[in-house]
Amino acid sequence: MAVTATPPSDALWRPTTDRALGTNIARFARHARFDPFDYAALHRWSIVEPSEFWTAIWEQCDIVGTRGDTVLQRDADLAACRFFPQARLNVAENLMARLPSMQPAVVAYTEEGRHRSLSSDELRSDVAAFSQALRQSGVGVGDRVGVL
Repeated sequence: MAVTATPPSDALWRPTTDRALGTNIARFARHARFDPFDYAALHRWSIVEPSEFWTAIWEQCDIVGTRGDTVLQRDADLAACRFFPQARLNVAENLMARLPSMQPAVVAYTEEGRHRSLSSDELRSDVAAFSQALRQSGVGVGDRVGVL
């Protein structure tokens, strides 16, 4: 697969340098020791060295959990490949890890206007209570819980 570094010449808008350098992808590129303006090199690296790329993603995203020793479990069938197959993490914990205390975390609106708001602390408390209720109901590691 050929990767081109030539940006389209008919771009309708380009961010300022400061704005571009403030993006998450620019921060990640610098973390991985790439030029934040050389997206093609970063993309190429992600394809050629997927284990190193995904390790850097885990680190840069500050994932809460245990990564395990294996980064990539390859398979001829792309859908059967597994990244971090030994990883153990809690999705809810990671989603809430960086929510500032007492700031709105969930805001529900209806057609009539604002309906309800939960602060990050209230959300954490509700999640902890629900987690405890699931454990008390016998839900454990490996079980699946569906929500409709």
